[in-house]
Amino acid sequence: DLRTTYQQKLSELGNGTLSMLGQSFEIGETASFEWDHDTIVSYPPLWRLHLHALEPVNWLVCGYAVEDCPEEIVDTIRQFLQSWDENIVIGGTQYLRRDWIPHAVSLRVLRLCRLYAWLQDSLPTFADRVQRIAFKNALFLENHVEHDVGGNHLIENGAALLMAGSLFGEQGRRWRKKGISVLEKCAGDQFLADGGHFERSPMYHILVLQRYLTAVDLLLATGDDLPELIKQTAVDATRFLRSLTPPDERIPLLNDAAFDEFLPLTDCLRYAETVGIVTGSIGRRQQSLDPSGYHWLGNGENRVLVDGGPVGPSHLPGHSHNDMLSIMLWVNGARILTDTGAYDYVPDTTRTYVRGVQAHNTVQVGEYEPIPIGGQYLMGRRCTPQSRVSRDDSQDHFAGWYERREHLRSVYRHQRDILSGDGWWVVIDAVDGAPTETLTSNLHFHPEINLHPDGSDYRFQRTDAAASGVIRPLGTETVTRTTSPYFPRFGDRIERPVLRCRYDQTAGCTGFLITTEDDPDIDIESRPDDFVVTVQDQRHEFDRLVSKNDQQPST
Repeated sequence: DLRTTYQQKLSELGNGTLSMLGQSFEIGETASFEWDHDTIVSYPPLWRLHLHALEPVNWLVCGYAVEDCPEEIVDTIRQFLQSWDENIVIGGTQYLRRDWIPHAVSLRVLRLCRLYAWLQDSLPTFADRVQRIAFKNALFLENHVEHDVGGNHLIENGAALLMAGSLFGEQGRRWRKKGISVLEKCAGDQFLADGGHFERSPMYHILVLQRYLTAVDLLLATGDDLPELIKQTAVDATRFLRSLTPPDERIPLLNDAAFDEFLPLTDCLRYAETVGIVTGSIGRRQQSLDPSGYHWLGNGENRVLVDGGPVGPSHLPGHSHNDMLSIMLWVNGARILTDTGAYDYVPDTTRTYVRGVQAHNTVQVGEYEPIPIGGQYLMGRRCTPQSRVSRDDSQDHFAGWYERREHLRSVYRHQRDILSGDGWWVVIDAVDGAPTETLTSNLHFHPEINLHPDGSDYRFQRTDAAASGVIRPLGTETVTRTTSPYFPRFGDRIERPVLRCRYDQTAGCTGFLITTEDDPDIDIESRPDDFVVTVQDQRHEFDRLVSKNDQQPST
């Protein structure tokens, strides 16, 4: 429960320990906190961002109702803010890279405005000081909007200016106007036709959706005109999130994503209902989110999510991973095959691994990355995966491919077909023109999975017995059972089981079968023009939707 977590962190802060993202800093007396202590400079950039964004203020507002909050907790935050106010100045050493990063200022403004509303009726003197600090930060942000950075940062800027403008009435009118203008521009530039945010991270999608929902709420509450573009973006982005919701109702950890950073998925959808966005406007859940490239295969509690789309926008690849044609699996509502998540944004080997192809449930060709990775945020020449899905009442067929190119020539081409029926999925991979004999299909399991061999099959079962099934590798030379790191939260590392299936390139059919049956009676035949899957003597024929001679299919 996030509220309990926030209350615990506030208690620790009162005792002199600031804990965030799995790392702690002993601050001693809150009122005498050294904001630019040399030790803090050595902490990861994300930790410092949370500090400069006044994360403990968020713990207070979200952790307690004002009437239930112990006086000593409020006093801790009062001292914390007083220390900030008396020690942090504009124009200090590297101030635009430390205390006054515009992104951090945006978060500060949002949190200070909420704290002011939380305090206003009960502690007016403290509220007045909070209001003054918020005003100072909004003045700074007005002149440092991150048009050069763009992405979710720009949306944060717009939401913060709108909220500050709403707090300061007539005096803040120009901030409201500027905030609305920024949000309208981002609505037109940053959202795909299916409502998904163009950075293609479910975590950041929730963040930006939350900001648009807040904008809708504020504008309606203050009697301002609600621009249709802002409202429609909130509607479309809510519909996208609803369609992307997995059976366990927690975000898929696609690209840079982690749990517990922003609103939980279901809370975000409830927030949309609260501000009147969802009622009568969402309709039926979509199985395919084509512009984003995400497709659900299966129904109900047993589903595969496949990523058949491109990485983030060409000018902003910072939160993108090499996860082309990767899959995630839920059985009986429980996670079985998972993506990797994100540990932090430090430019080290962990960051490189998290973004690399080996960390995802797809095919790795030798030591190649489908897209070259540079540092913690950069990517080289992009490939553009293409995908399409055919469906009928009993089965689905996903077909997708991408081409790895270098110096204007093709290095290799990976095609993945996924055939889906009632409680089974057949994944068939073909790699053409590979310059290496090493082709590996990586399958990363949830940490709570027990995985053990049974002949040529591998049986999986959740430790809580919530789900079980069988993985059958197809056309492999060797299958290695090992472990890989999983990063469900920033700063949190957990080991989990992984199967690394090395393909035999001479095999007629390479890939794997997944089934929820303990004793699967399933045969697979791969032919030049189609696939035949026989389940308990019932044949299912699938035409090859994409072949190496086809033109690129539309997404």
